[in-house]
Amino acid sequence: MDPPRDAEASVSASRETAVAGASRAPDAALTGAEAAPDDAAADEESEGGGEVEPMADDDSPEAKPRARALPTTLDERALHRVLRRRAREVRRCGQQNGGLPNTRFEVRFTVRRSGDVEQATVEDPLLSPPLRRCLEAVVLRTRFPQAQEPTSGRYTFSF
Repeated sequence: MDPPRDAEASVSASRETAVAGASRAPDAALTGAEAAPDDAAADEESEGGGEVEPMADDDSPEAKPRARALPTTLDERALHRVLRRRAREVRRCGQQNGGLPNTRFEVRFTVRRSGDVEQATVEDPLLSPPLRRCLEAVVLRTRFPQAQEPTSGRYTFSF
């Protein structure tokens, strides 16, 4: 038998061989996982070796990875989850800039669509200017998930 010319013919020829083998001798039937040495050599010659994978249609999931849809804005839970991770840096600001233990303060901020913080403001007259700047810098360095629209929020820290 001549070697098949394309991948479809190769698969078809393998099926015909398996069916023919099954009708001649039940224990000699080929399955998809088994291949006779002659069939493997014919596949390698016709296809340059290796396994043949079906081609993906342009509309198939294999052809285009699906992008996760961005939320319109970030919800409060998402904002708080990210900011909680900054607690250690906030405590360090308090320790280095004369903050009193158990002091609570609120920071207001705006997150760009990209997830970068556009602005952060601590409006607490009892905190020293260096402490406020340090706390604002912590929030400005924070990276949030992306969203379709900018998000404004507020969060209460303590140190």
